[in-house]
Amino acid sequence: MLNGCNSSVFAYGQTGSGKTYTISGGAKKRDGVIQLAVKKIRHRLIKANFPKAVMKCYMIQLYKSDIVDLLRPANVNPVALDIIEDAKTNLIEV
Repeated sequence: MLNGCNSSVFAYGQTGSGKTYTISGGAKKRDGVIQLAVKKIRHRLIKANFPKAVMKCYMIQLYKSDIVDLLRPANVNPVALDIIEDAKTNLIEV
């Protein structure tokens, strides 16, 4: 990512296996992957002297062929996006 490529972090596993805790952190101020990654990236950008760097973050949930935007306000119904797979090219579109 620091070389200009897009990056992703996936949490995959059975319900109750600790995905949310691992990604988001937990009680007692224990940081999750998100917080640790942002701190590390910020530190590296400052060290490399990139004052105008832009970091964008998307948090989505993929469940039963639906993609749900997790950053929408809690009082708004989540938006489920359709996933379309092209059998000829094996490309997936949202």
